[in-house]
Amino acid sequence: MVYQAGPRLESGFLQKMPLAARRRGGEKDMNYEEAVSFLEQIPRFRGGDALEIQRRLLAAMGSPQDKIKTVHVAGTNGKGTVCACMAKVLEEAGLKTGLFTSPHLVRINERIKIGGENISDEDFLEALDAVLKKASALEEKEPSLPPYFGMLHAMALWYFDRERTDCAVIETGLGGRLDLTNVVNAPAVCVITAIGLDHTAYLGDTPEKIAWEKAGIIKPHVPVVFDGNDPRTARVILERAAEVKAPAFAVDRSMIRDFRRTDKGIAFVLNNRYYDNIPVEVPFSAPFQADDAALALTAIRVMDPDRLICSDEEALEAAAHTNWPGRLQKTGSGLILDGAHNPHAVRALCEWIGQEDEAEKMTLLFAASSDKDCAKIVDDLAAAAPWRAVVVTGNGSSRGADPAYLASLFKKRTASPVEICPDVPGAVAMARQLAGEGEVLVTGSLYLVGAVLALEGEDTLRRKG
Repeated sequence: MVYQAGPRLESGFLQKMPLAARRRGGEKDMNYEEAVSFLEQIPRFRGGDALEIQRRLLAAMGSPQDKIKTVHVAGTNGKGTVCACMAKVLEEAGLKTGLFTSPHLVRINERIKIGGENISDEDFLEALDAVLKKASALEEKEPSLPPYFGMLHAMALWYFDRERTDCAVIETGLGGRLDLTNVVNAPAVCVITAIGLDHTAYLGDTPEKIAWEKAGIIKPHVPVVFDGNDPRTARVILERAAEVKAPAFAVDRSMIRDFRRTDKGIAFVLNNRYYDNIPVEVPFSAPFQADDAALALTAIRVMDPDRLICSDEEALEAAAHTNWPGRLQKTGSGLILDGAHNPHAVRALCEWIGQEDEAEKMTLLFAASSDKDCAKIVDDLAAAAPWRAVVVTGNGSSRGADPAYLASLFKKRTASPVEICPDVPGAVAMARQLAGEGEVLVTGSLYLVGAVLALEGEDTLRRKG
């Protein structure tokens, strides 16, 4: 399958950008806001040659991806949590660890971290400058420039290389086989999280087709740890691993027992070939997050079977302090934020809702992107709880689905009051008023979660989920 989305970048793209948004010799340097604006003007996608262009750019930069021990993570849902957990363990073990994830919630700097700290505005500008110099030289020879995600990925690798990181945890953007992060030749371990239907226009319309694309990150003789709960996708991953002689390790719920809630999050016992009935506690809320934690801890052990990086006890202690905003995150003002934005993630969220003692007192604040299966998502959420009220809003992006359309779907499927407020600040205020002393669950779109976090204040990004 070849990704064909959005316009191809024309020759001279950099030279045609407004002067204020260019950082070239003899001209005034961009400030941070201009740099972000510049990146936002780069198209999100290009044709099927984007991966080769990414390789050429990185080669011109000295191939930083091959200088750093890398954990490469793909999947539909849970990638961010797995990446954050693994990065935390590696950091606490004393390794200088880079983390590249997407999307960001409030500020673009969130995508690039070292030691859990976002890249500074100054370093962000330096990274963009370094990448643009190499990209400009390439573009003078032929019309080639990576899309938005590729530029950020290249900036992250340049930054990790400059800062001499010991390792990096890299999350794919879209798919795996043709994803622009799929340039590392020999990662330490590959991880594939739970797979569901999302981005079907690009990746395929069945779980098996999507699994085949995700399995494209598997490299010869490099171990892969994957979510084995769905036998359809597990079979595809195992077949790909066998083709390239990659050791494969499935993690599924049969390895998780004694799941319970605690005052710090969730606790369970993990039992597989790497952990012998070992108690785990992580600051998360839902059963599906136990799956993510088990996957991350198993991947750590697969890449460090002799416990040279960290002991089991050290890994568990670090995992217990993982912070990943926007995933069942409770804010200081009482909102619950979850970025579930596809049917697979929403089903997992509904499982959590079903276990909440006061689910009937919750008010739902919802938005969605227009390219999602909105009808299916609304079906599941409408049936998940007798909502006190539903408030539908825009998702804070140009891709947002029409709130009136979403409201019409809810009105067909729930007896709860359904209100429309297109602007996010007004919708938050309305949801709070309707909720009374009950909780407000904000979900359906990471854009919406980011917009609400921005209203709450950036300190909210540091709160445990």
